[in-house]
Amino acid sequence: MAPGRRGPSCVLNPVPARFSLCLALLVTGVAADGGEDRLGSLIRWYLDEPTPVRREKFLQSIEDTAGGDVRIIIKALRDGRHFRHDDAPALKKGGPAPVFSLKRPRLQPVGASAGDFAQLVVPRGYTPKRAYPLMIDIGPVNLPPADGAILLRVLPELHPQAREHAWAAEGLVLSLLAHVMEVVHVDPDRVSLRADGKPAALAWYVALHNPDRFAAVLTARVAWKGGGAIACNAATFGSIGVRKHGSDRPLASFFAALRRHSARHAILEASPEEPLHKWIAPYVEKVGNAARVSAPTTLRLATERSARVRSFWVRMSPRTPSTKPRRVGPWRDRALARTATLTATLDNTKNRIDVKTYRVTAFDIYIDAGLFDPSAPLRVSINGSVPESKLIYPEIADLLEDYRVRRDTGLLFVDKLTFAVR
Repeated sequence: MAPGRRGPSCVLNPVPARFSLCLALLVTGVAADGGEDRLGSLIRWYLDEPTPVRREKFLQSIEDTAGGDVRIIIKALRDGRHFRHDDAPALKKGGPAPVFSLKRPRLQPVGASAGDFAQLVVPRGYTPKRAYPLMIDIGPVNLPPADGAILLRVLPELHPQAREHAWAAEGLVLSLLAHVMEVVHVDPDRVSLRADGKPAALAWYVALHNPDRFAAVLTARVAWKGGGAIACNAATFGSIGVRKHGSDRPLASFFAALRRHSARHAILEASPEEPLHKWIAPYVEKVGNAARVSAPTTLRLATERSARVRSFWVRMSPRTPSTKPRRVGPWRDRALARTATLTATLDNTKNRIDVKTYRVTAFDIYIDAGLFDPSAPLRVSINGSVPESKLIYPEIADLLEDYRVRRDTGLLFVDKLTFAVR
């Protein structure tokens, strides 16, 4: 445990029966599902517990079981020891609809009502014993998923906030993604996004604000007009845009902006001889089986809204003096008067990062043990200043809290260091 970290809080109220049972099982070392994987059960209970005080108690038991070794927890997460995937997974319906903040986007629990806003289709012969690609459709897409892929069809128009506000629609998509990671066995490095028509603008809005979550994007007919300002965020994934015959200036302009940062973005013109579902089938397979890139050593981020944006090991907080209303397709949204930008370059041989910022108040560095040396200080130079040094304290608490929100076993970070931009 790192210096200065607080221990578990005391609970003054009577302990619920479920929690008492869990504690009793911990003493005996037997998992609640009758198995013998105590650590996997502890992690699952921690992730499922909504109360911070009770999560702290599970965290203490996890740290004791792992002997404080964060590497053991990373291996347990990547081995999926906390999962309980069903042979015939389904989304629940009828629970309360998640409520999203329109000022600060946050993921919300959707387990009780996910089926009210999304449809889940698993391939024939699905087995939780192996990981599958996941294709997320925003709105109806008249295309089958890639062969052997799981399909999550998100229907924002069924949610009272997501049908109107882009932030809420993004929150719904990401909340459902986090939930589905627990329901079916997904390969987190092979998650793609698709949309056709007006929802394509929303698909790009989601992808460009969460560039480390997707391996590829496939959209047709419509682009996001305002997305060119943050096109640099798409440098870490590839995309295919489909247009009708003839010129389409907004789509061509948007993809030209994307291609300035990566050659993995391409526009295709629909074939007049073949039906769309036949002509585009090879590209559906390509997108559905695309793999997320490894964390790059140089990251460029931009945001035109007041929310923080993150890609792999960097998250930046923009300066937000004022915002103005705008549209993302048919969705309402608010934008900053000026775009905030950040470029971070890592020299992992020296544990040093050089950061250049514009209209940024602060940024976080997430420590990936595969990129950084946790035994040495991290040195960060901001806008040419003398490097600032901070010690790295790998913590199970930081690892699990970040995973609890994102549910991405492909991106696990053992510490978070925050730097202010003066």
